Amino acid sequence: MAAVQVPPPRLGPPRALALGDVAQVLDEVAGDRRAELLVWLAYGCGLRAAEIAALRIEDCHLGARPHLRVRGKGRKQRLVPLHPRVAAVLLAALAGRPSVGPVVESHRDQGRGLSAKTVSHLLGEALRTAGVAATGQQLRHTFATELLAAGEGTNIRAVSRLLGHSQLEVTERYVGAYDADAWAAVHLLPDPAGRRM
Repeated sequence: MAAVQVPPPRLGPPRALALGDVAQVLDEVAGDRRAELLVWLAYGCGLRAAEIAALRIEDCHLGARPHLRVRGKGRKQRLVPLHPRVAAVLLAALAGRPSVGPVVESHRDQGRGLSAKTVSHLLGEALRTAGVAATGQQLRHTFATELLAAGEGTNIRAVSRLLGHSQLEVTERYVGAYDADAWAAVHLLPDPAGRRM
C-alpha cells in the first residue's frame, strides 16, 4: 500500500454568483457596518475568510493609491489595490478607530479580531438572510470571474496575483466560469473554402 499514490483531489469549477445576487446581499447588509465590510472584502477584494480575519488596520493604506497588504496562504504577502467603493467602505468602517488592531472586530471582545470560521459563518449568514444560496467563498469566485470577464480573459496574471495564487493553473479554474472569449474565438476560425462561416 505504501507504493499506492492517491490522485490529488479534483477541484470543481468555481461557482461565481450573478451580480444581481451580490447586489441583493449588499442591500440586505446595508446598515450593518461589519457585515457590509465583510461582504466587500470578500467580493470587492477577493479575500479568503482567513485573510479577512487576519487583516489589520495597519495593513490598510487609504491615501492616494488605496490598497491592502494581505497575508495569504503560506504567510505570503501581497498588495491588493482597492476599488474606490471598497476604499470608501473601509474608510467609513475605520473612522474613529485606533491606528492598530483588527479591521473586523468581535462584538463580544472589543479589540479582538474574528476567527476565519466566524468570518465564514457571518458571510454565509448574510447570504442566507438575503435569500442567496451560496457561500462566502463564492464571493471570492465572483471577484475573480468578473475581473476576468472585464478584461476579456487577458488579465489572468493580474487576477492570479490579486487572489494570491502561487500557480497560474489554480487561477485558470476561474476561466471555466468566464467563457466568452472561447465563444468569440470560435468565430475567428476561417472557412477553408474562403467563405465566411
